[in-house]
Amino acid sequence: MTLADVFFRCEQTVRTADENRYLATAFAQADARPHLFALYAFNHEIAKTAETVSQPLLGHIRLQWWRETLEGVYAGTPRK
Repeated sequence: MTLADVFFRCEQTVRTADENRYLATAFAQADARPHLFALYAFNHEIAKTAETVSQPLLGHIRLQWWRETLEGVYAGTPRK
């Protein structure tokens, strides 16, 4: 999967999950849009945690996974 594919998937996520943010990106510079889509898709993923888990502990585990994933990105060892 290429980076362009990842950005496209982020764009599709934002388009279906948050139409207002999707439309707002039209006002951003073209080279910034893929990055905004990635940020908005990440925000959606984090925000939906409470709605997708059946127990609070599962939500904590999910958020911890994201913390560790981001730490790995900044450390230069991203998850596959």
